[in-house]
Amino acid sequence: MLDPLPAAVLMLLIGTCLCFFGRKLIVFALALACFLLSWMYGGQILTSLTNSSFLLTWGPWLIGILGAVLGMLLYKLSVFAAGTLIVWFLLESHVPGVHIVIRLVASLTAGVLLLAFRKPILSSLTALLGSSLAALGIVSLLAHASVSVGTTIYWVILAVLAVSGFVVQMKFGKGK
Repeated sequence: MLDPLPAAVLMLLIGTCLCFFGRKLIVFALALACFLLSWMYGGQILTSLTNSSFLLTWGPWLIGILGAVLGMLLYKLSVFAAGTLIVWFLLESHVPGVHIVIRLVASLTAGVLLLAFRKPILSSLTALLGSSLAALGIVSLLAHASVSVGTTIYWVILAVLAVSGFVVQMKFGKGK
């Protein structure tokens, strides 16, 4: 049988990181993934296109940096597109008689608002996700120590962590 202690510790660590640094971790993970994919596939493409040692040495790094920058630009575009499309289809499905100009203006406004307020939205979502994972880890660690905790205590831990994580991300997390 597997020991639940390592899983509880991992939930607590990952949950705490998400709770307090989640928005930054999303941006970092996206930039890193875009860099690595661009570096790896850019290098393969360059290998098939050229024999230049200079290009084969430095080309993947430059393509990786370009991929990370494009990923960040596309991230902002996708946030805008998500807000626009969600409101467009909500209006289309729930208020089908609305004039297309009103639907277009409302959709574009929603896209701009989501882009403008992505910091509090992502901060609240990652704080909530991280706090739920961390609270589950805490409850599991307490259970491992033979301390019985009810659901009320779980929800209190989750709420305190979620609010604290949101405040920390909003107060100390500058940027994206």
